[in-house]
Amino acid sequence: MLIAGFLIVYALISIPCIPWLGHISMSQSSTKSCGWGNYEKFKENWNKYEWKPLRSYPKSFENEEAKCYFHANIIKFEDKGMKIRDPISYWLVKRYVKKLHRLPSVKW
Repeated sequence: MLIAGFLIVYALISIPCIPWLGHISMSQSSTKSCGWGNYEKFKENWNKYEWKPLRSYPKSFENEEAKCYFHANIIKFEDKGMKIRDPISYWLVKRYVKKLHRLPSVKW
């Protein structure tokens, strides 16, 4: 019973970490240089640029002039990757981008 309880708690803690760990891995492997940041640092950098949605991926954004990119768990500002420090901050980053760039619904 104690082992089952421990496994349930472990699963509840580790499952939300999977997207964050994917973000860390992809940011590191897809960029030449990387740095660490938190939610506040991300917002500060995000608001410096004008973002355009990618045509094929409406939830992804880029700024070609400044070489900034937000796609497939990869965050780049001026061609330098940003790895978010913890899963909660990563969740806040995803939520911030989603709310900020909510596409208007089409009514027929």
